[in-house]
Amino acid sequence: METEGMLVWGGDFNVVLNTKLDTTNSKKQQNSTTKKFKLAVEEFGFVDIWRELHPNIKDYTHYSAPNKSYSRIDYFFINKSDIYKVKECEIEETSISDHSSLILKLNLLSRKCKTAWRLNVGLLNYKTIKAEISHDIKTYIEENDDGQVNPVMVWDALKAVIRGKLIAKTAALKKSRVEAYEKERVQLTELEKQHKLTQNPNLLIKIKEVRNNIDKILTYEIEKKSKFIRQSYHEVGSKGTKLLAKKLKKQQSDRNIHRMKDGETNQMIYDPEIIEDMFRTYYQRLYSQPSSAEDGQIKAFLESLDLPSIGETQNKLLTSHITRIEIQKAINRLKNGKTPGSDGLPSEWYKSFNEDLLPLLENSFNYTLEHALLPPSWREAIITVIPKKRRSETCSDYRPISILNMDYKIYTSVLAKRFEQFIGDIIDEDQTGFIRGRQTRDNIRRALHIVDHIQNKKIKAVLISLDAEKAFDSVGWNFLYKTLEKFGFNEKAVQCVRTLYQSPMARIKINGNLTDNIKLERSTRQGCCLSPTLFAIYIEPLAQYIRQHKDLKGIDIYNETHTIGLFADDVICYLSDPENSLPCLINQLETFGFYSGYKLNLKKTQVLTFGYTPSETIRQNYNLNWNSNMMTYLGIKLTKNMDDLYKANFIGVDQEIRRDIRRWDVLTLDFSSRIEAIKMNVLPRLLYLFLALPIEIPDRQFKTWNQISSRFIWNGKKPRIKFDILQLEKEKGGMALPDFREYYHAAQISPIMNISDKNYEAKWKNIEQRVQGRELRSIIGDIEATKSILRTVDTVTRFSLGKWLYIIRKCKLEKHLCLIQWPAYNKYFIQDLQFKQWLGRGLTALSVVLKDGHFKSFQELQQEFALRTQDHFRYLQLRDFYNKEIKHKIDPNENGIVKMLIEIYKGKKHRTVSLLYKYLLENRGTNTLEIKTKWERELGILLTEDDWLNIWKTQITTSSSRIWREYCWKNVIRFFITPKITSKFKSRVQ
Repeated sequence: METEGMLVWGGDFNVVLNTKLDTTNSKKQQNSTTKKFKLAVEEFGFVDIWRELHPNIKDYTHYSAPNKSYSRIDYFFINKSDIYKVKECEIEETSISDHSSLILKLNLLSRKCKTAWRLNVGLLNYKTIKAEISHDIKTYIEENDDGQVNPVMVWDALKAVIRGKLIAKTAALKKSRVEAYEKERVQLTELEKQHKLTQNPNLLIKIKEVRNNIDKILTYEIEKKSKFIRQSYHEVGSKGTKLLAKKLKKQQSDRNIHRMKDGETNQMIYDPEIIEDMFRTYYQRLYSQPSSAEDGQIKAFLESLDLPSIGETQNKLLTSHITRIEIQKAINRLKNGKTPGSDGLPSEWYKSFNEDLLPLLENSFNYTLEHALLPPSWREAIITVIPKKRRSETCSDYRPISILNMDYKIYTSVLAKRFEQFIGDIIDEDQTGFIRGRQTRDNIRRALHIVDHIQNKKIKAVLISLDAEKAFDSVGWNFLYKTLEKFGFNEKAVQCVRTLYQSPMARIKINGNLTDNIKLERSTRQGCCLSPTLFAIYIEPLAQYIRQHKDLKGIDIYNETHTIGLFADDVICYLSDPENSLPCLINQLETFGFYSGYKLNLKKTQVLTFGYTPSETIRQNYNLNWNSNMMTYLGIKLTKNMDDLYKANFIGVDQEIRRDIRRWDVLTLDFSSRIEAIKMNVLPRLLYLFLALPIEIPDRQFKTWNQISSRFIWNGKKPRIKFDILQLEKEKGGMALPDFREYYHAAQISPIMNISDKNYEAKWKNIEQRVQGRELRSIIGDIEATKSILRTVDTVTRFSLGKWLYIIRKCKLEKHLCLIQWPAYNKYFIQDLQFKQWLGRGLTALSVVLKDGHFKSFQELQQEFALRTQDHFRYLQLRDFYNKEIKHKIDPNENGIVKMLIEIYKGKKHRTVSLLYKYLLENRGTNTLEIKTKWERELGILLTEDDWLNIWKTQITTSSSRIWREYCWKNVIRFFITPKITSKFKSRVQ
């Protein structure tokens, strides 16, 4: 029931994997069979062991007399994790057959591994076991929580006790399953023997029953393992389990570290013990605190910076009693299926027993908050390493993620939510990473504005994308504490953070094996809920140091200087007068690094130049990555010319998508899984670019993406359902297949929504905010005004406004726009200057003075917008204008996009892109009413549209099984080729 040993896959495969090294035939090309074979080998996580050990050597195992060529077509394949067991693999002479001998020697002695226990959450599905554990928790609390022992120790001891009981129950269940499996297997063997002799049909029925019992036992094992991948499988049969095993194998092989390069000898190391020691040594050194500045020096540095400060209210909020409601919400925020920390208790355990655990958690958390004492289990983390690139061969090529205990995450999640309420007030808008309401694309749009401005004004300038060496892992705790004090955090509030870093330790997890503990002396743990916030606080002094330095020249746009942009540790600087500003910036970074531990990686720091050629002195002093055409920032390739953005960014992504889809074709995926693959893998990559880049995408590109998607979804066969029907929402008869074009349009007009939202803060809005003496958001409801300013605005704003005008035409919004027009700028409304004074009070668009389609009373407006009594006459003017000129023009059929803008004016928050996409999809007018008509004709009934929609809603909510939902959908949509349809085909042929 559990895999044991190792798998060796060898023989004459009759394929040439590498046409450059494995054959003497220079004309040899890889056919489709060879390509699929290579993909399959990669999916299973196998390696050609001879080639692995002889990467550049040419040798062959077969000579073809007709072709007069040698080739290597005999292979041994083994799993990457077993490479270290290979002693040698050699090609010998051709003595017995026409193939050379291929010899593989293995060391099969096993090594003892240290692994971490993890609760199998399937155990929580047993009601009896769940009731027993709940009883054990209550009993433990009654016997131990008597106030004599501090709550922290009571809580940690409870986890140990329950863990022991869970391990015992798991072992008992496993023993029961193994015994059942063996019993069924013996019975199956005996029944098969009897059936071979007698051919009795009754025996065949019994054989099928026994096989089903065995399948259920094995399916449980597969479902248990499915917790290790990010997909749930329900109602899986034998094909499903094979697919799952294959996917598990691929994910494990991707993260398996089977070789590393020795830094001194440059030789490849395959021995897992040496590899583990390399990682342990590397992280021990990385997390050791080097000699740093003294407290007085750090304090003097921070005092020189103009940083904001929080007050008593925020400090009280941060250190106040942690309530059960806060803990319950934090537990609810935990995601299922996530790897637990060293205690092995996952989020599902906390959710299953939250009522029993809440009292203990509340006491423990508040004791930690008040007395600065951590539970001992919180000190240890498991560091798992993720490769940054496909071929990672050094320790620095891996990203460390700290796997922390769930109770630690719950505690820090509560603190993070408290920080969230005021962190935006003390961290400048230059920082867009992990601050509520700020987005990645804000920095990219701002950078595009700055590039456009530099080009138009022909400024000598540089854009510098800073690359810090292990930024999160280099955070000096002392500097962090002093920075918190500078921001106004009192002693108790700072202690909340200091407590989290009490003598922390970590073990490195390499290929499932745990190293010995290492001591941590610095870093913010990547995996801790509070780390992003703490890092934003840590890096803000650097941003302010750069902003306020007089000798460092930024880019001036509309009376505002733009010098720096940040997304967590991704920093970009905008500098004019680069010959003088650049040395100044480097000096500032070195100074900040002395105090904080921050260290710049000069070789990976990119510099994009505009009208500037660095002097020889600059080049020699600073070994930077200079580029005069393009640089990469936040995954986007920034080009000097806006026209080059499409080619620089989309061509590469398009090739990646094609490559992935070719790889997925090897997998046995059903219909709905193929659609999910497009939604989960292809869409996010394209949507990120759609949101970041205000550029035109050719129609042919969308057609190509649709063709690729359709070919993949239908597995190269003729489509049975129209593509645009598949793109409908599931509640309307579709499969929610993404419409890339509409997602693109939604992304391109989302800045219009942001501009209309007065509460949305971003530096790019300051650049676009005012046009011809008025706010840009006052123009978007006026088509004529929008058209008139297109030539006067910058390239980025012009493109967004152009797309907005396109959407107005496409969705026929003209009759709806009057509700978002500003009366103060309406040329048909005769008014005095006082109406423009109303704008400052919030009386902007016409929609804000309406309620349920009726004009609000003067008293309501007085209370809402602080109008004066003398404004009553103006109120009557505006109401009269509305009743005579506007009211009759309003389209009674409400439009979703304009409704969304109206709600934004009233302060309502939206998931902007998803909602815009929904409204744009509705505007297409696609439906499944033709299918409804066919059913009505066939069944002799009449269905209303509401009946038809209810049928779709019912079929997607009746079952939790994905397979059954897909089957129901296929029936209703008339997917299947019935005998009646087949007979029609035959009659046509005849």
